[in-house]
Amino acid sequence: MELTKSQFENGFQTYIKEVPQCAAGKFAAGVAVPGGWYYQWKNKSELDVRILAEGNRIQRIEITATDRDSTALQDIMCATIALMRAIQPEYVTTSDAVRDAKHLWENAGSKPFVKAFFFDTFVAQMTPVMLTIK
Repeated sequence: MELTKSQFENGFQTYIKEVPQCAAGKFAAGVAVPGGWYYQWKNKSELDVRILAEGNRIQRIEITATDRDSTALQDIMCATIALMRAIQPEYVTTSDAVRDAKHLWENAGSKPFVKAFFFDTFVAQMTPVMLTIK
């Protein structure tokens, strides 16, 4: 993955605001944990964000919703859109990211769905509500 910690932090906080339903969310400062960082994003629900890294280079992002309801799904969709924009800000518009995130989550209904996204892979699953990017 071609994303650094600062690119993740800046990109997530910038691009999440492009979705009106998510603009009011609060992103807690990252806490260093063995092998990476841990964050929380709170909007209408709460998302746990775990970053696995080698040095400053992110290898994997795992986002898990604490609940499984419509607000958690909306918030994880917002996170998906923000991360798609953060990973490819020059080539992916907000409307492109909305379309791709919708496709990803619509297909994750009964089993985990894997979607190639440029040089990365997005995996969405409903039980638990979780997004993995590697």
